[in-house]
Amino acid sequence: MKLNLTVNHLFALLLFLVLVAVVVVLVFVLKTLKDIGEEVNEVLEDNAESINTTIKHIPDITYNVGEITKEAEITLGLLSPKINSILLNVNNISTRVRDISFELEGVSGKAEESVYQTSNALVESVEYFKKNI
Repeated sequence: MKLNLTVNHLFALLLFLVLVAVVVVLVFVLKTLKDIGEEVNEVLEDNAESINTTIKHIPDITYNVGEITKEAEITLGLLSPKINSILLNVNNISTRVRDISFELEGVSGKAEESVYQTSNALVESVEYFKKNI
């Protein structure tokens, strides 16, 4: 028996094998999707009552969110000038605190110098009294 294998036959064989592999992968994917669908269906069935209750409350929740949004908008409208005033006051206070800290640095420098001079004067006085006594 003589077997003639041409490039066309080889290509057709490879194409057939690829097609079989694709079909096998597709079967596995479809089986996985079916399993996932069954699990989702089971979860939906187990939680059907809760889901229905939630769906029934959605209009009330939406209304409440709308009311809260309106109240927040009104409150922010009323507070905006006050917030701007508070920010301005905080800015002024921080400027004053910075100025005071600069003044305190100057005063502390002067106090340090005074303490140094006083301590030197005391040392000189002690030395003077030591010599004269």
